[in-house]
Amino acid sequence: MEEGSGNKSEKCDKHPFTTQYKMEELGFGTSPETENERLIFHDGRFNVRRSGLMLYGGNNSLYHWFTSADWGTFSIAIIILYLIFNLFFTGLYYIAGIEGIIRRPGLNNLEKFFEVFFFSSQTLTTVGYGRVSPLGIGANVIAYFESLTGLMCFAVATGIMYGRFSMPNVKLLSSDKALIAPHKGKKSFQFRIANARKNQLLDAEVQLIFSWVDVSCDRPIRKFNNLKLEINKINFFPLNWTLVHVIDSESPIHGWTKNDLEESNVEFLVLFKAFDDVFSQVVHSRVSYKYNEIVWGAFFESMFRKDRHGETLLEMKKISNYSLIKENDFFDYL
Repeated sequence: MEEGSGNKSEKCDKHPFTTQYKMEELGFGTSPETENERLIFHDGRFNVRRSGLMLYGGNNSLYHWFTSADWGTFSIAIIILYLIFNLFFTGLYYIAGIEGIIRRPGLNNLEKFFEVFFFSSQTLTTVGYGRVSPLGIGANVIAYFESLTGLMCFAVATGIMYGRFSMPNVKLLSSDKALIAPHKGKKSFQFRIANARKNQLLDAEVQLIFSWVDVSCDRPIRKFNNLKLEINKINFFPLNWTLVHVIDSESPIHGWTKNDLEESNVEFLVLFKAFDDVFSQVVHSRVSYKYNEIVWGAFFESMFRKDRHGETLLEMKKISNYSLIKENDFFDYL
């Protein structure tokens, strides 16, 4: 609600919270565009797609696209660009006259094309086997510029590859479901995360944000609230980490039911950051849980055990394993 709304804001708050938990909006806006929209996908991507921009999102962003694209898309793009350059210079050789390159008699048109095409690829990569060399000014000028283009392309490609490998990022595994579980005689909201790489993460910190849509006002308003975690920061992160928000009388979600969570299009946003000792930089990750990704009345199963050598074995495939509690009636509300 806007400032100055006074009593109207208080009257239309279906679930009024104390000021200490309230937040300004996070950057998603306060007006939900569609019903049941998601703010963050489970893999950390924002549910936002930009349109109306130039290719690759505008000027000077081609490098960013190459460094941020997934490896499959990146590999396909490199192969396509390589073929385009080869075909372009092959066409120039045809324009200048392939007599300066083709000196084998009796070749049909397809064989001549492949002869010129592979000569172009050898020139572009500066391989130069020596079997064929261009004759005439036109063919030599084209070969000159093609070899220069090849050197520049490989220099750029080397920089892009370095950028991809040196880019700090974190591969964070998270449980598929969040749980409403018993904890020290009370109810709690729990989820589990683990580092999927062998590097060490230090000073790991998690922030849990509760997003919900207030439909009791004149128009739906998206609101955000901090949820206090029992432990929100650890110095070392070698094992899995189960994050716990205790649902006591001070919790913003105390007294909510399953229907309340669904009607309010609730989403729990998880913001993670830690110091990566390999890149010596702070890395970030995100994940979220919608109301329909919460299991009521369950607890996480243990992920680690001692092996026969006495070492702790962390079984990552068990990140989402949980067991249901028989007394499920206890969890009809928070």
